[in-house]
Amino acid sequence: MNAEPAFDTLLAEADVLAQTSQWAAALECLTQAHALQPQHTGTVTGLGACLLRLDQPLQARPYFQRAAELAPTQPEAFNNLGVACALGGDWPAAEAAYNQALALHPDHQPAWRNLAQLR
Repeated sequence: MNAEPAFDTLLAEADVLAQTSQWAAALECLTQAHALQPQHTGTVTGLGACLLRLDQPLQARPYFQRAAELAPTQPEAFNNLGVACALGGDWPAAEAAYNQALALHPDHQPAWRNLAQLR
């Protein structure tokens, strides 16, 4: 029997923890899941989201950058990257990320709202 938790089990546990705002514990589960499947976009995005909730936008940014690389046609990936950049104080990078999200999906409302907050 394998003592290491399965990838799906780690994701499910992280989801439950996130739903109850236990961000540090969710981050730990996602870190373990990421070690098992580093190319899984949802896990990479979840890591970034947990770090944002833990007020660590600079640490979240590389995860959102990786999510955008893994899912280059998903506006949410670029919007998330923009949020991390903005919270980290890099407004030009945030604007570029929001504009990329809008280039992919011109009606992406979260990107429009976030872009408006930069101005």
